[in-house]
Amino acid sequence: MAQQSSADSFHFKRSDRAAGIVLVLNHNSYVMAEYRERTGQIAWQRQLTIQQRDAIEKRIQERFPRPPHKAAAQQKPLKAMAKAV
Repeated sequence: MAQQSSADSFHFKRSDRAAGIVLVLNHNSYVMAEYRERTGQIAWQRQLTIQQRDAIEKRIQERFPRPPHKAAAQQKPLKAMAKAV
């Protein structure tokens, strides 16, 4: 039986158990990875080729863009104030 290697055979589903977790499922609905929206980290559950991982990571970035981190935006004025003092 030939294994599908295209990233098109994967789809995304929000986890029912935990908020902020997006599951990456293959065509048989096996969990291949978990994407944590808050941290932007991917926890791989199955072995994939580099090409498959790259394609999935690209699709995750396109579909779930991360907003700029609030703490980083707040720190910039503090650094500017430290230089002025």
